[in-house]
Amino acid sequence: GDYIYFSVGARGREEIFRVPAPKSVENREKVPFTGTVEVDVRQELANLFDEAWVSLGNGFYDAKMHGVDWKKMRAKYRDMAIDAENKDEFHNIIRAMLAELNASHLGIYGGSRPSNAVAASTRPTGYLGLEFADGAGPNGGRRIASIYSKGPADQAGLRVGDEVIAIKGKAIKAGTDLDRLLTGTVGEELRVRFRPITADGVGSAREEKVKPISQRQLGTMRNVRWVSGNASRVVKETKGKIGYIHLSAMNPQNLQKFQRAVATWNRRSRVKGMIIDVRENGGGNIHQQLMQILTARPYARVSMRGSPIKVTQPALYWDKPVVVLINERSFSDAEVFPYIFKVMKVGTVIGVPTPGGVIGTNDITLSDGSSFRIPRTRYEGIDGTNLEGLGVKPDIYVEHTSEDRIKGNDRQLAKAIEVVMAKVRGGGTTAPATKPTPATAPATKPATPTPATPTPERPSGDGASTASAMNPLADAKVGEWVRYEAHLPGAAEKTTVRVRVVGVEGGQVRFERELEKGPAIPVPLPTMAPQAPLLEALGAMGTITGHETRMAEVKGKRVEVAVVNLEVPGGVLRLTFSNSVLGLGLLKVESGKTTILSAVEWGIDESATPEQPAKSNPPAKPAAAPTGAAKVPGPSKTSAGSAKQTGPVNPLHDAKAGEWVRIRNVIQGENTIATLRVLEVAEDTVTLESRVAYQGKEIKGATLTRQRRPHLNLSGRRGRGAPAQVGRETLEVKGQQIDCVTLTRTLRGGRVDKRWISTLIPVDGVVRHVRGGTVVRELLDWGTTGEPPALPLTK
Repeated sequence: GDYIYFSVGARGREEIFRVPAPKSVENREKVPFTGTVEVDVRQELANLFDEAWVSLGNGFYDAKMHGVDWKKMRAKYRDMAIDAENKDEFHNIIRAMLAELNASHLGIYGGSRPSNAVAASTRPTGYLGLEFADGAGPNGGRRIASIYSKGPADQAGLRVGDEVIAIKGKAIKAGTDLDRLLTGTVGEELRVRFRPITADGVGSAREEKVKPISQRQLGTMRNVRWVSGNASRVVKETKGKIGYIHLSAMNPQNLQKFQRAVATWNRRSRVKGMIIDVRENGGGNIHQQLMQILTARPYARVSMRGSPIKVTQPALYWDKPVVVLINERSFSDAEVFPYIFKVMKVGTVIGVPTPGGVIGTNDITLSDGSSFRIPRTRYEGIDGTNLEGLGVKPDIYVEHTSEDRIKGNDRQLAKAIEVVMAKVRGGGTTAPATKPTPATAPATKPATPTPATPTPERPSGDGASTASAMNPLADAKVGEWVRYEAHLPGAAEKTTVRVRVVGVEGGQVRFERELEKGPAIPVPLPTMAPQAPLLEALGAMGTITGHETRMAEVKGKRVEVAVVNLEVPGGVLRLTFSNSVLGLGLLKVESGKTTILSAVEWGIDESATPEQPAKSNPPAKPAAAPTGAAKVPGPSKTSAGSAKQTGPVNPLHDAKAGEWVRIRNVIQGENTIATLRVLEVAEDTVTLESRVAYQGKEIKGATLTRQRRPHLNLSGRRGRGAPAQVGRETLEVKGQQIDCVTLTRTLRGGRVDKRWISTLIPVDGVVRHVRGGTVVRELLDWGTTGEPPALPLTK
């Protein structure tokens, strides 16, 4: 009567505890004990078989057991199960019985008392995070064909083209069994000897320590590379007009990823469609939430008194074209989702039929700790069609073969891009939606302003049109100018800036800014903007959190203005636009209750004439090292023949993925060798990858984004001195005479900054950069295709 004894535990692993009576069991102490239990294995297996058979017979979603006589199954398999030599054999016999049902979501695994089970390997194979090319390398080793980013080989400094000649001191040849060699090496440091690829071929052998990862980790890296490659391809081939998302499972994490993507793409007006990829998706249960978003339509806007922000209801919806990708490994809820997607006629399903494994299931635990699956829930269409065993048939059948996988040719994704872009070009939506029609036609500027009207007014609407219909730059002309006053918090005095239109071409308007008075402070004005509706143009500059149109007084006249709340790094700005203001149409910028920018005057320079349009087909860059001098366009001419400086052609404007340059940088007096390579070219930006040789290793640097302007910027930007002076000089690089444009400007403090730029050189075209008499950047090598040669890795 002094103690209470009790057990705690599960899955056959209970422990015994005691507490002084009658105190709380939370103050327990463990009671160690040993004992001997005699187990009749045949009787145990018989009990386990009966437990599994009864549980499935009582819980299977189809009371008719798919037409199988379940009692006969007990008679057929029970004796074999009792005679099993070990637990693995017993489980295989159970699985054979389950197979009679011809249903998905069935299985048995695990269990305690492993003494009579076949032990799994405790020495898993390690992986280096690379793939070898077929056959032997030039020195009998194995050439690296690809490397997984941030994998063991990548972190150790190995690169594509290197030849691995030994691992753990054992020579590597074409026939070496790498799996056997790397068995039991996960997490260990291995010595990998290799010959690095260089510009002259394969260099001298060297050795690095590499720590192999598990198969699971490698699978994650493979998936990341596959998904990121798909996303990059979609962005590149659609110029950012289509969003791509891969759902790896139908779980809350992927639902949140989908919700974030939809919210982001709805804010970006340039995104016109979406590809949802549920290939290689094992299922879950989020199809209802996905369909609610895809079938929802905006029905109201709400706002609070005094606030310009209007919130759309529902907050999350998608009413643009959408395509779903499926394959033979889209399973369970990844089949329910495309089935409903088709029934609701939301969009197009592309790929091959899914396997037809659709039942809601849960696991139970048998008395020995084994997990046993029991499908309990039936899924069917609204017409009663059972989805189990059905499989979703795609609208467009596209097979992805083993040969396609080897070659990296994803024909299913290619078809998805083709279909969704056709819907975008055709104005297709997931459901027809009407847009509010302006009561008046879009306002236009006077055709020919006269000197007697130095500040022409644009006609305005009557307040009925929306912010999305306003397009101040639709009829922009060279010579339009606006004078702005800027007063940022902390500045001693106001700054006056004159912004002038200097180019209108290719759907883009370019501006130059002239500081007229006051301190040089950051002014929130772009140097280039698209001739697009207001909200579409602003969507590329930040996140629009609300907008409205109203009537306001501008220079004594009642005109229509659009007020847009734009979320940018650092906070939310309130911008006011009007068709009565020239240039951008920007009237005012506010941060909270503070006006930080306001238009005070505007007009048109009568002497200004339109620029000559840029050539539609710029000269192609050579595929190999240059053999002749570069021809760099100088200042463009007006139609009248008078010189009008717009800047030489910008080499980044016709950049292509794969171009690279090898450069020498001087940073704080220290030389650094780096490679810049073009990763992606979008409509208005170029993404560059940088790799730097440092401390005897190659290090991946920052990913850089540069604007893809048609011309080099000659204006003096804040803190960088006066506008550049343009000249021409020839430089010798690698024995080649390169004809360059020079841009020379005097920086603050009197230092001279000079750059030599050639359109013959890929990436940004910079051949040399000198600042204050010191070379800070110099071109060493370049190319337009293939992998750049390995960096010199001397410590």
